[in-house]
Amino acid sequence: MQADEVAAPEIATAFPDVPPPPPVAMVVDADDHGAFRAVDPVAGTAVLIRPATDGLEIHAASDVRTIAWGSVAQVQIRHVAAHTMRVTAARVTLDDGSTLDICRMHTAGAGYLPRQLADSGPPLIRVERMRLLTAAVIARAGLRAAGDGRFHRGERLAADVDITPHPKVLPEWAPPLLLIVSVLSLVFVFDLKLAEAAAVTVVLLVHEYGHVAAMRLLGLGVRGVLFLPLLGAATVPEQAFPRRFDEARVALAGPMTALPLALVVALLWRPGWISDKVGGDMFRWTLGLNALNLIPLLPLDGGRALFALTAGLRNGLRKTIVFAPIVLSALALIASLHQPVGFLIGAFVVFAGAVTRIAFRRQAVHAWMEGFGVDLAELRLALRDVTHAASGVAREDVDGGVPPAPMTRAEASGVMVVYAVEVVAIIGISAAFLRWPGIFGVA
Repeated sequence: MQADEVAAPEIATAFPDVPPPPPVAMVVDADDHGAFRAVDPVAGTAVLIRPATDGLEIHAASDVRTIAWGSVAQVQIRHVAAHTMRVTAARVTLDDGSTLDICRMHTAGAGYLPRQLADSGPPLIRVERMRLLTAAVIARAGLRAAGDGRFHRGERLAADVDITPHPKVLPEWAPPLLLIVSVLSLVFVFDLKLAEAAAVTVVLLVHEYGHVAAMRLLGLGVRGVLFLPLLGAATVPEQAFPRRFDEARVALAGPMTALPLALVVALLWRPGWISDKVGGDMFRWTLGLNALNLIPLLPLDGGRALFALTAGLRNGLRKTIVFAPIVLSALALIASLHQPVGFLIGAFVVFAGAVTRIAFRRQAVHAWMEGFGVDLAELRLALRDVTHAASGVAREDVDGGVPPAPMTRAEASGVMVVYAVEVVAIIGISAAFLRWPGIFGVA
């Protein structure tokens, strides 16, 4: 039995003497994530289920039928006995009393599922990403959780559920060890002195806690801060961002720490409370590292803000905008090939290109949701309720998850203004320091 399948009503069924043959999924475009591939075990044919604007389209070998969203009266999450396993299933009941029965295709025990839940009932269709499909039906049909795995057209009767924290991957001693290794790698790989390595680490730590503070203010869970030797540090969220606006604000909160941290360093440095060497290094690293993070390349904070800003654009236009900084960085690489820094620029350009490509592939999973008229907040809540009813844990990331809601024009304008202010402020202070170092306490 799978560890995440411990709840919901169970249907006692006899498993067949001979398991049915492995399901054969219908071939669809790899980027068409709005098409849920399925198999009808009674007819032995491939089926394609697609949530659309007018209803739930079911493409079979012989015909296509559409279940109007308004005709969906109830959905119930349940478990079906399959030999020694239990497999999550859902029954969609229509106004005329007919039902659509679906279950998870790729899961332990699926090969022992019955072909029907009842002798005279409809086939128990095996579906890929069944939980996400069920959540889409619930959200688009306007159903509400009624408890005991049921969703109906009445008021919400089930209690709200909190998102279940991700299970811990690293032991408690791992983050402190990574912090120590990160400091030592700066000393031995980049040939920094211990004081300089400590200054870099403090800047990174303050930067990451800018992200932490923003997440806390937005009511988002924080898994923790993790140092990555030779790569910097990362703040790990506990859950997905509900809105692109939240994602962009959290991204820009890190570089925003450059201004108050630089001010604190200057106030300690000018009166001589810290040495010129330590103060100068700390000041330069504060401005330099945060300025670097504002470059609009993934996975830097500037790239994350740009990716969030362009989420509502057409795919071709979005790719053009997001990949443009990578092309410009490649041109900078060509201009600096004869310099030692050229290798570092080249490695980073290749890394940024790979991360951006992965990000676009991940976003392709979500593109269909924005096209068939579902409210993403309702879909996210429905997926949380479905996973809780099926397994006792509430998740928002199963079967590809739900994308954050795109920004409004006002939100996008606000993000661009904050980004511009940060860039001008950090670059302006850096230029002033290089031109007039005396005003910062250095003769």
